[in-house]
Amino acid sequence: MADDRDSARKREIAVKDHTPAILAYGITVGFFFTLYYVFGHGVKAEMRDLANIMVGTLGTAWIGVVQYFRIVQRE
Repeated sequence: MADDRDSARKREIAVKDHTPAILAYGITVGFFFTLYYVFGHGVKAEMRDLANIMVGTLGTAWIGVVQYFRIVQRE
Protein backbone atom coordinates (compact mmCIF):
# COMPACT_ATOMS: atom_id res chain seq x y z
CA MET A 1 0.00 0.00 0.00
CA ALA A 2 2.83 2.41 0.78
CA ASP A 3 4.28 1.70 -2.66
CA ASP A 4 1.02 2.86 -4.25
CA ARG A 5 1.18 6.15 -2.36
CA ASP A 6 4.82 6.63 -3.24
CA SER A 7 4.19 6.00 -6.93
CA ALA A 8 1.25 8.45 -6.89
CA ARG A 9 3.47 11.14 -5.37
CA LYS A 10 6.23 10.48 -7.88
CA ARG A 11 3.75 10.57 -10.76
CA GLU A 12 2.38 13.94 -9.69
CA ILE A 13 5.89 15.37 -9.43
CA ALA A 14 7.20 13.90 -12.68
CA VAL A 15 4.26 14.31 -15.05
CA LYS A 16 3.01 17.77 -14.05
CA ASP A 17 -0.31 16.82 -15.62
CA HIS A 18 -3.21 19.12 -14.73
CA THR A 19 -5.89 16.56 -15.65
CA PRO A 20 -6.30 15.11 -12.12
CA ALA A 21 -6.77 18.58 -10.66
CA ILE A 22 -9.24 19.61 -13.38
CA LEU A 23 -11.24 16.44 -12.84
CA ALA A 24 -11.13 16.98 -9.07
CA TYR A 25 -12.51 20.51 -9.41
CA GLY A 26 -15.19 19.36 -11.84
CA ILE A 27 -16.32 16.51 -9.62
CA THR A 28 -16.33 18.76 -6.55
CA VAL A 29 -18.36 21.51 -8.24
CA GLY A 30 -20.74 18.95 -9.75
CA PHE A 31 -21.26 17.18 -6.44
CA PHE A 32 -21.97 20.28 -4.40
CA PHE A 33 -24.10 21.88 -7.11
CA THR A 34 -26.16 18.70 -7.31
CA LEU A 35 -26.59 18.67 -3.54
CA TYR A 36 -27.61 22.34 -3.60
CA TYR A 37 -30.11 21.75 -6.36
CA VAL A 38 -31.63 18.58 -4.90
CA PHE A 39 -31.98 20.01 -1.40
CA GLY A 40 -32.92 23.51 -2.55
CA HIS A 41 -35.38 22.68 -5.31
CA GLY A 42 -36.33 19.09 -4.63
CA VAL A 43 -37.00 16.52 -7.30
CA LYS A 44 -40.17 15.08 -8.74
CA ALA A 45 -41.30 11.80 -7.22
CA GLU A 46 -40.68 9.91 -10.48
CA MET A 47 -37.09 11.24 -10.61
CA ARG A 48 -36.22 10.51 -6.97
CA ASP A 49 -34.45 7.20 -7.68
CA LEU A 50 -32.36 8.76 -10.44
CA ALA A 51 -31.44 11.71 -8.20
CA ASN A 52 -30.40 9.33 -5.39
CA ILE A 53 -28.21 7.36 -7.79
CA MET A 54 -26.64 10.53 -9.17
CA VAL A 55 -25.91 11.99 -5.72
CA GLY A 56 -24.50 8.66 -4.52
CA THR A 57 -22.29 8.28 -7.58
CA LEU A 58 -20.96 11.84 -7.35
CA GLY A 59 -20.41 11.42 -3.59
CA THR A 60 -18.40 8.26 -4.19
CA ALA A 61 -16.35 9.97 -6.91
CA TRP A 62 -15.72 12.94 -4.61
CA ILE A 63 -14.49 10.64 -1.85
CA GLY A 64 -12.09 9.09 -4.37
CA VAL A 65 -10.81 12.55 -5.33
CA VAL A 66 -10.27 13.52 -1.71
CA GLN A 67 -8.45 10.27 -0.96
CA TYR A 68 -6.23 10.60 -4.04
CA PHE A 69 -5.08 14.08 -3.15
CA ARG A 70 -4.80 13.22 0.54
CA ILE A 71 -2.41 10.39 -0.35
CA VAL A 72 -0.45 12.45 -2.88
CA GLN A 73 -0.03 15.43 -0.53
CA ARG A 74 0.87 13.41 2.56
CA GLU A 75 4.55 13.39 3.29
